[in-house]
Amino acid sequence: MGGIARSESLAKKNVFLAAAGAGTLLVGGALVELTIDFIKLGSHELALWLHTEVDPPQDEWERALAEYGTVFGRRGGEDFRSLVVSDGGAPNLTQRSQFHDVHEGTAVKSSVITPALSNPLKRGVATALRWMNPRFAFYSPEQADRALQHLDLAGELAAVWGVLLKMERRLRPNRAMRMMAQTFALSR
Repeated sequence: MGGIARSESLAKKNVFLAAAGAGTLLVGGALVELTIDFIKLGSHELALWLHTEVDPPQDEWERALAEYGTVFGRRGGEDFRSLVVSDGGAPNLTQRSQFHDVHEGTAVKSSVITPALSNPLKRGVATALRWMNPRFAFYSPEQADRALQHLDLAGELAAVWGVLLKMERRLRPNRAMRMMAQTFALSR
């Protein structure tokens, strides 16, 4: 399926992609701060977002959101889901508005897994996202199973984990993923 590394939209925008080392992806010579991919699980189309602790740079956000918007436009609806695994990186006010606009008023069932909810600023972002979409829910990495239950994807952690591992190669090692691996005995 999609994914920033395989995205045709990136090729069309002439973005320089280069591999560095064992699967690390560089965009313009630097590690990316977020990546997106999609997986079909039963009747549900799941958008997977993986963020570092750095808030998304606008250019990376726009590339990811364009890909998300394309897939959502084709497959959106009641069966579309979104799962974000983030070390704390979160969209700013403009980016949240852009994300909201893509949905054209549709409240997509979404879960965010992050260890950053102890930070009052990040809790504020979580509250703002829930105001925009009451179907957004937030979980610690140790609650990844509950995050998937919220998305009606209970029992799908292994399938999701495999895609997340591939995505993680595109950015720095993700602390939230490390915590999930320890809690659920997942291989890295």
